[in-house]
Amino acid sequence: MALRLRDELELQAASDGSGGTLLDPLFTRTVTLGPTGVAVARKLDGTREPPRLIAELVEAGFVRATIEDSLRCLTLLQLIDGIGDGVRDRVRAIWAGEIELEPRTLPDTRFACQGSGMCCRSYRLGPITADEVASISALPLRASFADLPDGELFVRHDDKQYLRRVDSGCVFLQPDERCGLHARFGEAAKPSACRSYPVAAKLTFEAAVLYNNQQCASHFVSQDRGPALIESAHLIRTRLSGPLTLFHPIVFVREDTPVDYAHFLVLEGALRQVVADGAPFRQLAYALEICDSFVAAARTFPLGSDPAVAFAAWRASIAIAADPPPPPSPADWDAALAALELVVDELASFLANVEHADPGDRDMAPLIVELLPGLELLRERARERPSSTPALPVDIAAALRTSLVQGFQGQLSLPEDRPLAAIGQAALAIAAGFAGAQRTGGGWGIAELGRGHALANRVLPPFTSPMFRQHPERARGLVAALAALCGS
Repeated sequence: MALRLRDELELQAASDGSGGTLLDPLFTRTVTLGPTGVAVARKLDGTREPPRLIAELVEAGFVRATIEDSLRCLTLLQLIDGIGDGVRDRVRAIWAGEIELEPRTLPDTRFACQGSGMCCRSYRLGPITADEVASISALPLRASFADLPDGELFVRHDDKQYLRRVDSGCVFLQPDERCGLHARFGEAAKPSACRSYPVAAKLTFEAAVLYNNQQCASHFVSQDRGPALIESAHLIRTRLSGPLTLFHPIVFVREDTPVDYAHFLVLEGALRQVVADGAPFRQLAYALEICDSFVAAARTFPLGSDPAVAFAAWRASIAIAADPPPPPSPADWDAALAALELVVDELASFLANVEHADPGDRDMAPLIVELLPGLELLRERARERPSSTPALPVDIAAALRTSLVQGFQGQLSLPEDRPLAAIGQAALAIAAGFAGAQRTGGGWGIAELGRGHALANRVLPPFTSPMFRQHPERARGLVAALAALCGS
């Protein structure tokens, strides 16, 4: 078919011929183009089918492979009329108020607070609304809590208000690790951010997706207990008040393969299917293969066609891996050790220079101090390169599978960087849980694994995401090596 660039897009070409940008007002995003990309976009006027468009640009001196890559990119980002119209029509209806996003979560996803107090020691306690500040301030706080510090009980960061943090954590955290507001005035006295934690949400064109952020020390214990996450929807709505912002990024499944978020959701579903069965690290290794095969589908669909058709066929072909992965190769061990050394060094450097960090980041220091010894232990074990792989107990393997399935709807599925980075981060967080439990002599029970896992999920992404982006082989090496260190 003849291809036409969407009318609402604005092409801005650099005057020096170095490339340009496409502004997409519907999603408020910008697509960067090289010189060939600009030339392709200018040809998309509805009069040319792909063969003719490519032939004309080849005759003009452009390289065929680069032309095809540029055309493929514009198609994968749904910037061509007739491709992805259903998604855009739904988004317009959402903006117009014709569709209300309903809350959605994975079946049987649950959470019950175990009173670990870790969330009350967060470096950012909130944000909380102005109404909640007023409501809490109206309570007889000074008469109820003799140990409250002098001064304000709320702080402001980036035009948002938070509960004040003292050395022990939240200003209302009691010595028994319980919330003073809850104990004295009831659960309803707490801000909605506290009552709903660790439930978070992302608004997509499909739904208001609720998920567990897996930054609670009791996550493994509580993930199948208590009320369903969906029951927190009313609290989440309070936190999402204000201008509607949809989560709809461009996802780089590989450096040279950007896709629209609607296409990424097909990969996300496949990853959840893969990690739901079998040994956790084995399935993470298979998840890397799944990402590779998704990239292959993205780079081979017929030009001029809707890639959604190719992705649907790809999704139908996914099966569960039956065979265990091979033992880590020397290259895997090298990559894993390089990753662990970089992360340990960067965390240590952060602590050494913490006085120069931003005030908000500075509060991460106690969490890093607690996490770092476990990562150092992992690094030392990676240097030893053990040959035997322990088998995980059945209950722990089941808990890890549940956690991974939830993760690939939630925080592991927020692909500002790469799905590959998410898989590497998932493996490292699990390993941090094992290392933390081993270092403290807590054994390998479900409860003991939670704290290191939560610390890793809270602390590591800013350090690991840039590394995995620059060195994707380190994510692959980590998954292979950590299976040998922690079990599969």
